[in-house]
Amino acid sequence: MQSGTTGLMGRRILVTGGTGFIGAVFAARLTAAQAIVFTLARRAAAVSPPGVQALRADVLDDAALAAAFGQARPEIVVHLAGSVGPPADPPARRAALALDVLGTEAVLGAARAAGVRSAVVLGSAAQYGPPPDGRALREDDPCRPAGLYGISKAAAGQLALDFGRRFAMPVTLAIPFNVIGPGQPDHLVPATFIRQILALPSDGGRIAVGDLSAERDWIDVRDVAAALALLAARGGDGAFNICTGRAVPVGALIDTLRRLGPRRFDWLSDPARLQPGQPSKVRGDPAKLAAETGWRAAIALEDSLATMLQAAGGHPSHTERRSA
Repeated sequence: MQSGTTGLMGRRILVTGGTGFIGAVFAARLTAAQAIVFTLARRAAAVSPPGVQALRADVLDDAALAAAFGQARPEIVVHLAGSVGPPADPPARRAALALDVLGTEAVLGAARAAGVRSAVVLGSAAQYGPPPDGRALREDDPCRPAGLYGISKAAAGQLALDFGRRFAMPVTLAIPFNVIGPGQPDHLVPATFIRQILALPSDGGRIAVGDLSAERDWIDVRDVAAALALLAARGGDGAFNICTGRAVPVGALIDTLRRLGPRRFDWLSDPARLQPGQPSKVRGDPAKLAAETGWRAAIALEDSLATMLQAAGGHPSHTERRSA
């Protein structure tokens, strides 16, 4: 069991979005800490991790949500359900806003009504927008999001913190940066690259890419799950970045996949994959989380990519390393 999470042993924890990319890894982490884990999702998972009790409900359905809370009787709620990536059209824009903002209000309201002791809400580094003077983003930096995805995440995050203050309920806002690892949605980098690489013929070919010069703070989903467990055990309030503190260009991911992957490939720039208005370099400052919990990113970027390739059937040649 990880040091700092012993307080989760025997605790009843409800995880919304618990069958998703981050949620599934986090739920497994909680069971390893011997918590009593319930996941909540609109659709049942094909297979639930051992020790996880799966519940079905839409977070925007008040009656179903109340019934799920009544069944789980959680002491801690970790709200991970939310939109994934920029919405493509007006209906998707409205749906994202509803899920992120109204869904967060609904979950916290149900938690308060059920007597939950504390909550952790998952935000996104997209809330920040361009970093001031190119430095690492801190939790006290203003929200200046570019695009509706960031606006929606910023609104949900501020709502969560305000809810905690208004109703004297400990609410923590967890702010991960660019999360990668097995199970990452196919439209995100680097999963979109890996999917294309493995679809190439044996003699190789080309994949479509966006802006390879953009620099991001890539963080492995397993490190994110570890941070969330520590924040859930902590049970306080405030906002915390989950990041490495290092910005790495997208092009470096391509270079690593060329070295690790089973196919030789080249790339071509696809204008449809470019995102105008997005900052060229984004990295976070993890100092607050480290000082409060002792957490630090442990999984090297190369290991994250190798694990993603292996999970997708790519069988990389790779020796695991840990972050420096």
